Amino acid sequence: MQNTVSAIDIALWDIKGKALNKPVCELLGGPYKKKLRSYASQLQFGFENKLSPKYTLDDYRDVTKKALDAGYTAIKVDLLKYDEKPGAKLGQNEDFGYLTNKTLRILDERMRVIRETAGPDVDIILEQHCGTTLNTALQVAETVKPYKIMYMEEPLAPLNPDLTAELHRRTSVPLTTGERSYLRQGFMPFFKDHSLDMIQPDLGLCGGITEGKKIADMAYAYDIGVQAHVCDSAISIAAGVHLEAAIPNFTIHEMHVLDLVPEFLSFSNWDYTPVDGYISVPEGPGLGVEPSQEFFDRCKIVTVQ
Repeated sequence: MQNTVSAIDIALWDIKGKALNKPVCELLGGPYKKKLRSYASQLQFGFENKLSPKYTLDDYRDVTKKALDAGYTAIKVDLLKYDEKPGAKLGQNEDFGYLTNKTLRILDERMRVIRETAGPDVDIILEQHCGTTLNTALQVAETVKPYKIMYMEEPLAPLNPDLTAELHRRTSVPLTTGERSYLRQGFMPFFKDHSLDMIQPDLGLCGGITEGKKIADMAYAYDIGVQAHVCDSAISIAAGVHLEAAIPNFTIHEMHVLDLVPEFLSFSNWDYTPVDGYISVPEGPGLGVEPSQEFFDRCKIVTVQ
């Protein structure tokens, strides 16, 4: 249901902007910025023109260097997805509530290689995809604390906010989550207990641009930063960018590596590739993005009579 509501809301903002000949960020009261600092997201999938999972320490050293060479000063990576052996996945919860010494060693070695390659000034977000429990998230936090990361992302599922509050109480590592939360009500528990340092609402799920702006405004009242969760099409990227440009508590923009694959870039008339680590806000009316003819050529067209 929320997916449908979100999609309709985003479409209506695009229509309104085109009718008034103004970009959505202006209709939202912005822009505060016309270029937004971005991070290279999900480097465990590689930073090439195709999906290329990373396993070895050399893999993580190489993919970090590629992101830095592309101009990024911040990166995000899930270090608990793949095992050291090519083709194998890492069992995060083989023993519930406990990460083995092997898993923690792999995490520590990969984080060390990334930090050494990136240097002290690059920001690192550790993605966890809700794959850890309270106890295992504490193990992860203790392991990565020396590397001074920017955030631990989605260490816990959001349906029991008390767990996130307890994790925040027991670690000084900054926390962020939000892509699986819906409406203002879904974010309010995290605001009230001050357990998050940044939120990541997905405009395609949380209720669209209208609800996303209200969530961001509430976060501002609690001194919490905002980054739109983006892992989809150019339209969702544009929606996120317009919101981020229109709020004073914008923190950083997510640039998913899979969205930089040529076949995804060709689906719209907007080249959203960040330049020197910054993405520009579309200047056209509405979202400022139109699907390309190549996109329509790939669509299955159904006529309802």
